[in-house]
Amino acid sequence: MLGNLVIAGVLIVIGVLNGWGIPLAVKSRRPYGLVGDILASLLSMLAWGLVAWTVVLPALNFTGWLAIVAAIGDSWGLALLVLWLMRRVKS
Repeated sequence: MLGNLVIAGVLIVIGVLNGWGIPLAVKSRRPYGLVGDILASLLSMLAWGLVAWTVVLPALNFTGWLAIVAAIGDSWGLALLVLWLMRRVKS
């Protein structure tokens, strides 16, 4: 249970930083504003990250650091995809 809370906290921090920082890094216009980017990044990271951490990774026998990196990396990639799709749909 403590592992779930720790990974959720890490995903929240990275999700907020991702929603705030990635559009600045790639010089793109925010179609739904700062709050829209942060919410999209945060929700997609939390949704997939917790599912991956609790269901997918144990089923694949990923443990330890590999599981942590996989849960964070996969959800970060999904958040980047969601932010990109937001820009493509709006334009």
